[in-house]
Amino acid sequence: MTELLTEMVIAAAPATAWEEGREIAIRHSGAVSGTGRFTVQPHPAGARFRWQEDLRFPWWLGGSLTGIVARPVLAATWRRDLASLKALAEDREC
Repeated sequence: MTELLTEMVIAAAPATAWEEGREIAIRHSGAVSGTGRFTVQPHPAGARFRWQEDLRFPWWLGGSLTGIVARPVLAATWRRDLASLKALAEDREC
């Protein structure tokens, strides 16, 4: 189920804004629509990466009820993805 949900969310997500080294905004236009934003801000330990999503599920997928049920599944998936991104970034620092 996790892979299906992830595929439905990222199926079509073109960038709508790009500020090199600071921000990327995307628009989801697959079965699940909405927006996402990735930002990087200075932090005493180096940098803080922030990932925000605002997703809308269509009525035929259960609408906002599916959003509520899918939230922990997607959050777990994104936490795993962020951990992988962190490991890649730390590897490149060496």
